[in-house]
Amino acid sequence: NAKIILIVILTVMLILALSLVFKHGLKGLYAMLVNISFVVILLLAIRYTDVVVTIPSLVAVVVAYILEYVILLKYLQNTKENDYEIADEVVDTLKYTFILIISSITLSFSHNILLSSFAMTLFIAIILLFTHNYIFVKNMKKKD
Repeated sequence: NAKIILIVILTVMLILALSLVFKHGLKGLYAMLVNISFVVILLLAIRYTDVVVTIPSLVAVVVAYILEYVILLKYLQNTKENDYEIADEVVDTLKYTFILIISSITLSFSHNILLSSFAMTLFIAIILLFTHNYIFVKNMKKKD
């Protein structure tokens, strides 16, 4: 059962990553590598912070992946039109993820292991989302 869920998640992630490459070319390839490196860094952070990995925590990883994908996609679409800063993307995303940050902090203290693992994974993911995008997408801006 868990293997099927993992296979479906990885298939969706692969399709989304390849769509960046086919739609945006070389910048899409770099965005795909940034997206994959985000997942790798997130999984390393989860490993070294001793978060219990459950199915809800995998859902939090998928939510973080989708947020990262949306940020990169909006950035790639907006750089074609005008001079667009990644700081604008991070601020726009922060507006929408503010509720997620608050709820993940409060749910982290839950006695239910499923809720707390989801919340801790989501909180780590959102913190890494902003730092990772600031570092790597700034380099994408320099390559223009």
